[in-house]
Amino acid sequence: MNVSEHTARVFDTDLIKLTQLVAQMGGFAQKQVTDSIDALTRRDVSLARQVIAADATVDNLQRLIEEKAIATIALRQPMAVDLRATWRRTSESGSLRSAATPRSASWCAD
Repeated sequence: MNVSEHTARVFDTDLIKLTQLVAQMGGFAQKQVTDSIDALTRRDVSLARQVIAADATVDNLQRLIEEKAIATIALRQPMAVDLRATWRRTSESGSLRSAATPRSASWCAD
């Protein structure tokens, strides 16, 4: 295996890891939204507080995704297409972060 094959393989591994982290964040964001709606419709203050407390997990996942993307870009120096694929993961995590913000849960907990 030559150096370029090794670099491509390592980059692919990094991109797979980023994709898995975004998928994990997506699942958690979906749960946050569902729990937030449930808390609001049932006026469940306890569940609302759990949703608000779990918000830090979403923040941590987004930070981890951004750090992994930056490290991948810095270490692998991908070409334009690969760079866009890597950076797209951070954009996706930002969108998920916005979706997972427990606004309705905070209304219920107040």
